[in-house]
Amino acid sequence: MNVTAQQAREAQRAAQLARDQARRHQQRRDMLVCLLHSRDQLTYAEIAKQVGLTPETVAKIINPQRRGRAASINQDSLSTD
Repeated sequence: MNVTAQQAREAQRAAQLARDQARRHQQRRDMLVCLLHSRDQLTYAEIAKQVGLTPETVAKIINPQRRGRAASINQDSLSTD
């Protein structure tokens, strides 16, 4: 195998590992944010301030269906029917 191709392959593996690790961290963050809301009864704004997120992101974490709704609204606004 060509040296450059080998380096590219190694870079690809490292990138995939980083994506996998980021996904695990995000899942853990989401679980903890949900706990703050349900168990500790914090508001979206309180959670956002303490965790370093926007209230909108907190809302999307706590209410995942908002993600789908926002995506479909954005898709509808992009259609040129």
